[in-house]
Amino acid sequence: MKTRCNNPNATRFNTWGGKGIKVCKEWNYFEIFKNWAISNGYSDDLTLDRIDPNGNYEPDNCRWVTIEVQNINKDCVPKYEYQGITFCQSQVFELFGVKRTTFQSRLKRGLTIEEALKGCVASGQ
Repeated sequence: MKTRCNNPNATRFNTWGGKGIKVCKEWNYFEIFKNWAISNGYSDDLTLDRIDPNGNYEPDNCRWVTIEVQNINKDCVPKYEYQGITFCQSQVFELFGVKRTTFQSRLKRGLTIEEALKGCVASGQ
């Protein structure tokens, strides 16, 4: 976290520090970060995730999640909204019972999100 935000020589620095993402001052002290981590659900099988992927590493913007949840939260992953539910393509089958590839092809054909999820064809077929 500190390296990717503070070291211009770090791999993919441009994805974090180069975009202006910072680590809050108090987390520069390991004990403070450790105490926050433990009291906020740290586990060896979880990873630190920024709730707002464009926000800083700070207590109000971070949480411990599985790698699957973190991958969904990346700002490069397209998000969709339907009936108040925000989701990405990898969640389409779980949430709506539509295969991801089917959803993708329907969107490419110009269907709306609602049509792609319900299986309607834009031309009325």
